[in-house]
Amino acid sequence: PYEVKEIVDYHEPSSLTNYDLDSTRYIHDFKKLIVPLSTHDDDTAFFDGFMVYNIDVDEGIQHVGNITHADRNAASLDNRNAQLPSYIMMFNESIITTKGKTVVKSGGLDLLNEDWIVNLGDE
Repeated sequence: PYEVKEIVDYHEPSSLTNYDLDSTRYIHDFKKLIVPLSTHDDDTAFFDGFMVYNIDVDEGIQHVGNITHADRNAASLDNRNAQLPSYIMMFNESIITTKGKTVVKSGGLDLLNEDWIVNLGDE
């Protein structure tokens, strides 16, 4: 293998991919890479979820959307302290992701619309 392209994000993100390769998934049939990512810059950005990229030899790597598990306005702002592993499952063309305290079902890789979200931290 060899590096074709590198992506740099300036929001100082952190990803479990460095420590847990099972938390990242490449879906060959759709040429999509799904990566768990968190940004916790207090001034400009807060995101905890997964970023989805198109992977194509000719067109390169393109960010196509997010699967959000927590954002600045979410009640699950303390998602980082929860117990669910970052994990991606695919059933038919639906994606189910777990991260922090939430489980999200997204409709499909092309639309990335959120069908439902369950916050396991809610009482």
